[in-house]
Amino acid sequence: EKIEKDKKDKPRSSDWEFNLVKDVMKDYEFISEVLYVQIGHLKDLRNACAHPTYKRGSELFHPNPEQCKGMIRTFVEELFALSPVFHSEISQKLLSDIAENKNIFAKDEDLKRYLNDKYYLKSTDYVLKKLFRTLWKLVFRIENQECDDNRIINFRAVRLLVELREYMLLAEVKGEQAYYNNVSHSPGLVMFFAGYLCNHPTFLEHVNEANHLLVGNSAKSERDLILKSEVFFENKSDWEAAVATFILTPGNKSFDMIPMVMDLGLERIDELVVQPLIDSYVASSNFDSADIRYERLKYLFEYLSKEQFTGLIEGVASNGQTSSRGAAYWDHLRMVRVVQARFTPAGVEEIIENLPDKSKLTSASEDDF
Repeated sequence: EKIEKDKKDKPRSSDWEFNLVKDVMKDYEFISEVLYVQIGHLKDLRNACAHPTYKRGSELFHPNPEQCKGMIRTFVEELFALSPVFHSEISQKLLSDIAENKNIFAKDEDLKRYLNDKYYLKSTDYVLKKLFRTLWKLVFRIENQECDDNRIINFRAVRLLVELREYMLLAEVKGEQAYYNNVSHSPGLVMFFAGYLCNHPTFLEHVNEANHLLVGNSAKSERDLILKSEVFFENKSDWEAAVATFILTPGNKSFDMIPMVMDLGLERIDELVVQPLIDSYVASSNFDSADIRYERLKYLFEYLSKEQFTGLIEGVASNGQTSSRGAAYWDHLRMVRVVQARFTPAGVEEIIENLPDKSKLTSASEDDF
């Protein structure tokens, strides 16, 4: 009706043509702003040819044929070949596709290449927003068997989509906060939501207080999230202390995470993690506690400084509960091997000078080990 009215009001004008293109871009987002500008430029070239103009030297204007062909090709590809008209159709196709093939894409890099090539890079902003909205609901809100079965692959898909178009999707969430804060508060889904926000903290400012509290508490207590949960603490120092407490609490069974904590480069790592583990081992009051504490300490060997190794060995030498236990020889042999691999011969000699069974440990063969 609008087009017919424009044609009736201005029968000699062709403005309605470009107004249609503008509406398609603005109201439906079937074309990108870049393509909109290119179509406008193509229209100007057409008008220049329809109403001949002269360049300098009385030469008629002729547009570059290859440039025109390139713009027309881009227009046809984006509007007809690359962009689906109905977002629900592509959403259903994508969801069925990744559900059926979820076991094939063990690595995010493979899933990313697949989704980008087949769906994401071939969709308009309008379609991507609708797809994001659908994935969000399936991952963070709906609870049924089908969603449970596919929640992990859908979670990975929505994260990869955000990595591709984070700024655009952040604006989408900001504009519809009520919809995107309508998430399930069941513990399992809260953990998914916490995982999402730990990886994309820019979305946190649009999360309401109730969700923020639930998600924050989940992130602070979950093995898979604690190392990414800094955004839920008032300052970095509090977060580092919480990470250390989590790692050093035996009930969390998280000592294998020590290398990951060391790789974070925390400012207070020596104070909060390294020295407490060393002190705990050298202060062992019986063989059993020494065995247990060594299992924690061994994860630090690749990270200890020369001074820290020296202090550790001096402590071992002064406590028979660590140096005389049944497993001491083999445990300390492993420690010596690391020291020999990391330091110069002179440094090794200085570090292990006071180690019990020093000569036997340093002369042990690979067969002995």
